[in-house]
Amino acid sequence: MDNPKMAGSGIIDCIPQTGKCPHDCRECFYNKGFYRTLDEPLIPTVEEAEGRVVRMNSGHDSALSKGVVLEVAKRYKDVFFNTATHDWDFPGPVVVTVNPDYYVKKHNDFMHGEFCARSKNLMMVRARVDLWEMGMIREICSCYSWQVPVVLTWMRYSTDRFLPRVSLYTREKHVTNSYWTLSKEVIDDITKGLQAEFPNVYLCGNRWSSLCDQCGNCLREYYATKERMREV
Repeated sequence: MDNPKMAGSGIIDCIPQTGKCPHDCRECFYNKGFYRTLDEPLIPTVEEAEGRVVRMNSGHDSALSKGVVLEVAKRYKDVFFNTATHDWDFPGPVVVTVNPDYYVKKHNDFMHGEFCARSKNLMMVRARVDLWEMGMIREICSCYSWQVPVVLTWMRYSTDRFLPRVSLYTREKHVTNSYWTLSKEVIDDITKGLQAEFPNVYLCGNRWSSLCDQCGNCLREYYATKERMREV
């Protein structure tokens, strides 16, 4: 079964690893409610991937069990990798997820020196957005958006117990699970503010839907990165 979030988008999911992602980032969509079991790998056939771009690790991390990930990726014509680590050394385009919470604060060299330099295969930076971490989000945009696109992924929450200003959230179903989700108006206002201040800032999906067929960021940046890599 294809990942329903990617249905009709031209992208297909591939997760060679099993079990939960060891990073276990707070409110992880993968560890806390993926649409299928984590006890089996998700590996599309070559025929299923034909004419599509393969996304390695919408869940888990391409830098973990990396040998297995690279071996599986070899079978596909068009493929990009996802990681939340400092390891960007992949044979194709790579998306780096930067989490504005304890993970980035602990590993804050994401925000300095060589990690801010443009890499030929760095496709985009995916920033997980929490309403109470906007200072860190502005730092991420300031650091990266002048060089590569920053795509804002607004977080959803399984419980409203610790949400500030809970009145701004509603309980909504997303793909297969229900979450507390920030209002579209607030997301729209904050996103527009960041876009006015920084270049190359995009929303994952649009203000009405975060499904991949309503977005296009990954396909656009995948092919742009492939062209840039030709220059190497």
